[in-house]
Amino acid sequence: MKIVIIDINKLKFHEHILESRVLQLMKMIKKKGKFIKPIVVEKNAKIILDGHHRVEAMKRMGFKKIPAQLVDYKNIKVELRHKNLPDFIIRGLVELIVKKNKLLPRKTTKHCYQVKNKSFAFSVLQ
Repeated sequence: MKIVIIDINKLKFHEHILESRVLQLMKMIKKKGKFIKPIVVEKNAKIILDGHHRVEAMKRMGFKKIPAQLVDYKNIKVELRHKNLPDFIIRGLVELIVKKNKLLPRKTTKHCYQVKNKSFAFSVLQ
């Protein structure tokens, strides 16, 4: 998996966010001047798999680009948190939701992947 700097406006949400969490992250990013964990994005469709709140916080703070770890959707495990369905059905659901410009309730999906770079830090104050 590779970390890249990606245009924030190309990213696609598939779950709702909590306003309180976005505000909390904005406050934390402003205070610390960085965040440690890059978002995780499906490399072809640019669907956010992990980091919806961080993306929204960075958007509101005026950032045009964000660090992202790109993954191939076919190579990761995907689960619905409360139902036992095969990965390919859930991936299809997420892709359909994005295509139709809709959102699932937050925490509907769980994307399981391995993070190789745990020491990543992205400075937001220059």
